[in-house]
Amino acid sequence: NFVAMMEVTEEKKEAFQELQTKYVMARRSLLQCTAAVQMTERDARRSALTLGELSTLPDTAVTYKAIGKMFIARPLEELRVEISSTTKQCEADMEIFKAKGADLEKEVEAHETAIKKLLGDGSVTAGSQE
Repeated sequence: NFVAMMEVTEEKKEAFQELQTKYVMARRSLLQCTAAVQMTERDARRSALTLGELSTLPDTAVTYKAIGKMFIARPLEELRVEISSTTKQCEADMEIFKAKGADLEKEVEAHETAIKKLLGDGSVTAGSQE
């Protein structure tokens, strides 16, 4: 009887460690995804602000694009098109990252639930296991 209880405890311990590892990996991926969303939002805002500033310039204005440490003269319309496409790409990327983030949140919650179920009481949270 004691040996059987030890085996169950050992199996529980291994299952817990496996779930904990999956939880930490999913949580880390979720944090990376959240950071990617924030970075993409920042890029989209920067592009929108730049496009707004370019729209105030006359069509004959001389404009430059920064390439590394140098600036290259570019037609205003070319810069507008480029920045507009950057904004659209950022918006598309944000949708992808947000969808991935929602899936990762569900995965994290599923791992938390599995850990709580394994431990047998809902008072222990998996978040403290990182």
